[in-house]
Amino acid sequence: MLISNDSFSSLKVCYAKAVIKGLRETQGEKQSYTEYEKYSFDVMKRVIEVDAALDGLNIGLHYLEHEDLDLPVFRFSKVCVYHVENIISRLTTVEERMKLLVSTSLLKNNIRVASFKGKIQFDNLIDDFPVIKEKMGELSTIVSKYKTLRNEISHESSFTTSNVIVASTLEDTDIEIPIEHSEIKSEIISSTVSEFSELIVELDISIEAVVCALSEIYADLIIET
Repeated sequence: MLISNDSFSSLKVCYAKAVIKGLRETQGEKQSYTEYEKYSFDVMKRVIEVDAALDGLNIGLHYLEHEDLDLPVFRFSKVCVYHVENIISRLTTVEERMKLLVSTSLLKNNIRVASFKGKIQFDNLIDDFPVIKEKMGELSTIVSKYKTLRNEISHESSFTTSNVIVASTLEDTDIEIPIEHSEIKSEIISSTVSEFSELIVELDISIEAVVCALSEIYADLIIET
């Protein structure tokens, strides 16, 4: 989990104070927050949001690793396509939430990174931080490999491969094909799990590099303890 990364250790004391004060507020006790507590809370909130996006990828991969994807109503090929499309669609979420983490860390919490204007504002923001810019560029490169496929899934057609077509044909028609369903299922699982396992590892490494670059920003702050 990203939240356990040592790069955020300098923020956690003030973050904990802010969380405790927040709980007291829910009980009707008025609280005041220091600037350091507000900053730490905002950054750690972004970290939790990135973790949630990464969890979504890993949950999808977890399901793809199991051959018993058949549901009472939906057969293997349909459930498999659902999880693959979910993973591909979430890649942009990971990148945009990392942009929000970076912008919040740089005290620009109001940038709408998904908008055209927001993208320009974000690019201008990190121009003054060459290491962060480089590492975010590397993350963007990883995600961009699936940009065309993501757009097709969102606007044109569903994810498919020749093996998925064969599996769907075996499940939904009486057409005879000289291959067992279990065999084509194993091939689909093997290829998709291999591809997306490698992708998630790439993302983890890239995100770690961005966070490492951000740690210098946190170290430069005078944190209340």
